[in-house]
Amino acid sequence: MVTFFGVTKIFKRLKEIAIKDYLTGLYTRYYFFEEWLPMEMERQKRKNGKGISFLIIDLDDFKTINDKYSHRMGDKLLKYVASEIIKNIRKTDCAVRFGGDEILIAFPDTDKKTVENIVKRLEKKLIFNPVGLPIEFSYGIETWKPGENVEGVVQNADLQMYALKNLKKQKRVLTEEPEVD
Repeated sequence: MVTFFGVTKIFKRLKEIAIKDYLTGLYTRYYFFEEWLPMEMERQKRKNGKGISFLIIDLDDFKTINDKYSHRMGDKLLKYVASEIIKNIRKTDCAVRFGGDEILIAFPDTDKKTVENIVKRLEKKLIFNPVGLPIEFSYGIETWKPGENVEGVVQNADLQMYALKNLKKQKRVLTEEPEVD
């Protein structure tokens, strides 16, 4: 016989699964887009807030790390990155596992310059880490203001991140030594 407390416990666990990513402990896309973002956008409109800055991070060469060192090592790196992000943001910010190794962080009432400083701090912390592999990332930053299309703002941050990632790849190709037979 199922008890009320058993059902309550199951529902509590299901809610945790819907809200938090099991690997990283970051919020899920579902929670972000269905709960956190609509509430924060409404708060911004009500309080005449400064808007929400979005930072999208994508780990560089993550597929290579998974292929060369194992998915277990990739998971370790991803957990470490998530823990460093959580340590370096406020409780009012929202860090989301946006895709495989892509992370979105929303910073209410925060300007782009402040987010750039957070990026610099994260870059320093991630390059030398306990996992032993240097972690680098590409990123994009955009700020949403009440009245703007939030999906477009997030998409622009994503496009900036991919542009930086492509620029880094081109730079790497140009600086590589040609193979001599």
